Amino acid sequence: MLKIQNLNISYQRKILENVEFVAKCGEVTLICGESGSGKTALLYRLALLVKQKDYQYSLDNHLISLSNQQLKAHLRRYHISYVLQDSMLIDYYNVKENINHYAQMVQKQFSDQDIQNLFHQVHLNVPLDQSIDTLSGGERQRLAIACALAKDSEVIILDEPTSYLDSQNEEKILMLIRQLAKEQKKCIILASHSLKAKEYADSIYQIQNLHLNCVHHSLNQDHKQLILHKSQSNLKFLNSYVKRYFHVFKKKQRNMILIMATSFIMIFSVITGIHYYQKTSTNHLLALSDNQVYITSQSNGQHIQATNQIMDNQILDSISADKVYPYIYSKMTLWNQTIDVLPYFEENKITDKLEYQYHLLDKEAIILSYDVYQLMKRNYLSTNYFDGEIDIRIENENNPYWITKTMNQNIKGVLNEGEINHYTTNKYCIYVPYEILMRIYQEQTNDNKFIGYTLFSKNLETHLKLVEKLNQMDQLSINDDFQNTTVLNEINAHTEKMKQLFIPIIIIGTIYITVMMSLRHFQSRQKEFVLSLINGLSNKDIMKIVIIETFYQILIAIFLFIIESIIIICLFSIDKNMIYQNIIWLIVEIGLLMICIFIINGIQIRNLSIEDVLRNE
Repeated sequence: MLKIQNLNISYQRKILENVEFVAKCGEVTLICGESGSGKTALLYRLALLVKQKDYQYSLDNHLISLSNQQLKAHLRRYHISYVLQDSMLIDYYNVKENINHYAQMVQKQFSDQDIQNLFHQVHLNVPLDQSIDTLSGGERQRLAIACALAKDSEVIILDEPTSYLDSQNEEKILMLIRQLAKEQKKCIILASHSLKAKEYADSIYQIQNLHLNCVHHSLNQDHKQLILHKSQSNLKFLNSYVKRYFHVFKKKQRNMILIMATSFIMIFSVITGIHYYQKTSTNHLLALSDNQVYITSQSNGQHIQATNQIMDNQILDSISADKVYPYIYSKMTLWNQTIDVLPYFEENKITDKLEYQYHLLDKEAIILSYDVYQLMKRNYLSTNYFDGEIDIRIENENNPYWITKTMNQNIKGVLNEGEINHYTTNKYCIYVPYEILMRIYQEQTNDNKFIGYTLFSKNLETHLKLVEKLNQMDQLSINDDFQNTTVLNEINAHTEKMKQLFIPIIIIGTIYITVMMSLRHFQSRQKEFVLSLINGLSNKDIMKIVIIETFYQILIAIFLFIIESIIIICLFSIDKNMIYQNIIWLIVEIGLLMICIFIINGIQIRNLSIEDVLRNE
């Protein structure tokens, strides 16, 4: 028995007041009235489809809490079947799939023979694989009733089941409804303005002047007791439902998956491209870097000057470098211009910086700075051979002194214009092989007294570690201008800024497009979801459908991304760190994407009103 009391229905105006209603098992209860009188609105409340809860609802003397949404969904699923006026069939399922869909909602399995037996009950004779849109109106109604029977609900509510049928089919449907009530002891409630329906009804309610009046009441007793079914896990059903939807609407899913996969590969490409730019630029600079640093006493300052004092060489004992060269202070004068004489070492890549090249194979040839080269040209001196005198300072604890040596050397080449002398601030300088300067120096003294030392590391990584350690030694002054460490840091900072700019733009853009598509997708499926809610799925179940669909979409998108990534990895040299970065960003995007999709769909599901959607159809 289904019973409601103290029900009032209003929209923009009052529809029904103080409704009292009773429907018994084994009977057909008819609600009749003019169009717009409130028949359908009343059925919504009998079927527990609305959020209204200010009335009393009893099912076999069990008072139902109308604020308990999970309980209402459970009752709609196992105990109440609602057949819409335009049927409740899923258009993209065929006949058999519709029956199986409703059966599986209540954990039932139907064989083809079971379905045929069900069709025999409702006098339906159609192929199991026939599509829904090829059925006649009467066949659709019979199939809808068969779907309700597949759930084996005690209560079946039908809204205008004969409205679109001719008189012959109308009578068949009404006879079927009465037969189900009598033979299977179903509690059948139907709303109809058909005069024929009254002939098949046991109890009749008439809506008139905002009131529901019982004009014919059955005296039969309802002895059937409601047995509440236990809720069971429906994850298998939901998963099957999603897979079927994926199969039917491949194009819709493909668009969403392609957007996700494209965004994943765009992030991968951006990181790869930025990394490639960073690596190329770094390698180019490293090719020109010497991993060289000059150290001297703190009092001497960073650049070499005539006032520099001898450095305590005991400090070297605490310094670990691949090569250590004492610095020999030298200079010369040419046409009244002071020229610094600087050492170059076998570790220097100085030949890669030559504007002009002459005697490259001569290991003892000297190199001119561009300004010295121009000075010699202006004074008509040979730029191919050097013949002159240089002054070398011999360091002594008490009284350093100078010696002059004549040099007759080939010129190896001329440095590029703009190449900077990092030892001093003088742009006029010549570079002499360190071995020559050291040989001259050792001819004059055996004292190991020097104003500073040039240190070399085998690569940039060890060089940076060395410089970091040297900076912690307060007694030292350090000159680390020989390689473009600053530029390297700027490249790294620039690439990080590029990542911080482009990757969030891609992620935000993808999330925006995906969320917009998800909103449109949800709106296009509102009636489908409403049908699911009518038949007993809860809001949580609809959310699970969204989660499962999103999971499959992301899973396929990741699969496509992996294939594309493997191709890129095979074409380009990509290190592990970059792959790890891509994985991290991929996890971040997937996480944000899922959170946004779940929040947006969660809001949509929470605001989804069965009544509003059905009334707007």
